[in-house]
Amino acid sequence: LTAADDVPLDALQAWLQRLVQERHEDLYRIKGSLAIAGEARKFVVHGIHADIQGTLGGEWGGEPRSSVLVLIGHKLPAERLEKEFARLSGSGRSND
Repeated sequence: LTAADDVPLDALQAWLQRLVQERHEDLYRIKGSLAIAGEARKFVVHGIHADIQGTLGGEWGGEPRSSVLVLIGHKLPAERLEKEFARLSGSGRSND
């Protein structure tokens, strides 16, 4: 999953909580590096099933800010997750 714009931390946390509540048995592994709105450092996420952790990593430096999150699992609704993740940053806003 990718997002070109910064992601609000509260929206990310709420989305991850919903994902874990709905799909923790199907979610085997999650990892990624995210650009959080208002934060100069990368936000690094990793987890297994319902145990997901997030920590601040290094600064972006000259790298372009972006968010990438990899989900490995069984029967995860890829299209829905892609749309939801894009909406977190505002880059995927739609009326559907």
